[in-house]
Amino acid sequence: MTDLHDDVSPAAVVAGMDATDVLSPLLAAAREQTEASGLTVFPDLPEIKASNVVDVFADRMDVAEFVNLAATVGCRLLYVRDERFRAAEVDDAIEEEGDVPDAAALRKAAARFDGNIVRFEVAFWFDGIWHRWQTDAPFHDPLEDLIDNIDNDSNRPRPHHTAEWQLSQEEHDRLVQGLLDDREFLTGPRHRRHRLREEHPLLAPLMEAGPPKSHAVWRIVQEATERVDELREQAARELRTRLPELAQQLGRTTEYRATRTRKLRLQVAAEFLTEHSGGYPMPTALRDEIVELAQQPPDEGNASLF
Repeated sequence: MTDLHDDVSPAAVVAGMDATDVLSPLLAAAREQTEASGLTVFPDLPEIKASNVVDVFADRMDVAEFVNLAATVGCRLLYVRDERFRAAEVDDAIEEEGDVPDAAALRKAAARFDGNIVRFEVAFWFDGIWHRWQTDAPFHDPLEDLIDNIDNDSNRPRPHHTAEWQLSQEEHDRLVQGLLDDREFLTGPRHRRHRLREEHPLLAPLMEAGPPKSHAVWRIVQEATERVDELREQAARELRTRLPELAQQLGRTTEYRATRTRKLRLQVAAEFLTEHSGGYPMPTALRDEIVELAQQPPDEGNASLF
């Protein structure tokens, strides 16, 4: 994510982003496939409690696989919601704050994204649980952060190298470790971690305090995110060295043996790898490879597979 607290104007940050509406074609294709699968689309999502939902993101399963999964398990109703960016949000933020530097350039840059889909969600209800697939456009977070930062103070030059700007190293390290100890932060998709900054109990007080304390949150979240990425890559390397053994374990599980389609096998395999990685979602290539190994017949070296 672009750091809006570097010496770059908000208008320049937005102007430098690709404004291609990448999610509209995906939404259209999903609706077409849903209709072809005999499912009915409901154009919104109900309020879904975090305790009663399984979230699937684009890095684990594409939307076509998700729609097919809904049809495979016998669902007839698919809930679809898309959120679109409105340039009027930038206008409203500027009007509310009054004297905003580069206001004209900011409005012009934001107008390029007007009407673009920034978030796309699909969900179905099965066996008492919500299953929800979702993805964001690359420009979702930068635009959201930009609106949050349209105020007189946040558009002035930052004191990058003063005590006012920085937390103590001890406090910084404590907050980074606090995020790494948080299961939701540790296992969630990368693009969602910055969104936790205003809700996380460790970070919310800093965000509420405003500048300069709120500026330090960006550094904290970025460092913790980079550390999570390192841990995820390390877990993937370790699992790869044990993949033949893990494939045999996967093939013996009740969930895997009950699958009848490749799509369901891939889903079970992804959950299996996540469990054995310490909770980190694993790369799709690793998921595909373990399924191929688990499907090998006994005469190819997996005689004890089933």
